[in-house]
Amino acid sequence: MLVKDIMTTNVLAIDPHTSIGDVSALMEQRNIRHFPILEAQTAKTSTNHSRGQRSPADSRLVGIVSDRDIRGITSRRDETGKAVALDDPVHTIMIRDVLTAHPKDPIEEAAKVLREYKIGAMPVLEESTLVGIVTAIDFLDALVRMTGVHEVGTRLEVELPNRPGALAGLLARIASHNLSVSSTMTTRADTEHVSVVLRANTIDGHGLATHLRQDGFTVLWPLEKHTLP
Repeated sequence: MLVKDIMTTNVLAIDPHTSIGDVSALMEQRNIRHFPILEAQTAKTSTNHSRGQRSPADSRLVGIVSDRDIRGITSRRDETGKAVALDDPVHTIMIRDVLTAHPKDPIEEAAKVLREYKIGAMPVLEESTLVGIVTAIDFLDALVRMTGVHEVGTRLEVELPNRPGALAGLLARIASHNLSVSSTMTTRADTEHVSVVLRANTIDGHGLATHLRQDGFTVLWPLEKHTLP
């Protein structure tokens, strides 16, 4: 799955001279927590002057602002040392060194950047043009989709030997029960073992787990019925 598969493409961007108060009002009105800041490169760039909204066409990304930045203006000062106020332009508080993603970045690489730098969103650029924005919520939604929790089925977690063919053997054993697997993920691994979380298209998870245990597999979930609390 790539960033283009989960990003928001209808991006609302803001002119750097929009007042902080107007940006705050837009955030509340649109239920948006992050706004990319675009600066015009030509006189033809389209701007909605009523709220300082800007079209990505013929504009360049110069910053990003979040609701957290706006909530913290009481402790912020501009370059001259003056306290920042709601009628000041948003460029006084925007983040200028913006971390960005590309539409064809794998989502796990983009998620790693968000986690490493503790940020909530990244604008998505293609050839310097803003084409989307991806947020932490988008990555959570992607995780839900990848794990298949909205599909009918059962979650299993199985510990396998960390060697070639071990996963294939597990999937073949599940297939022998005329069952398919809609998703697989690994949760932990070391030199000897790897834990695999998968979703099989059966509602009888305990029955499948019992068969797998009888075949010698170490099933971590679901628990055996006699060990349930």
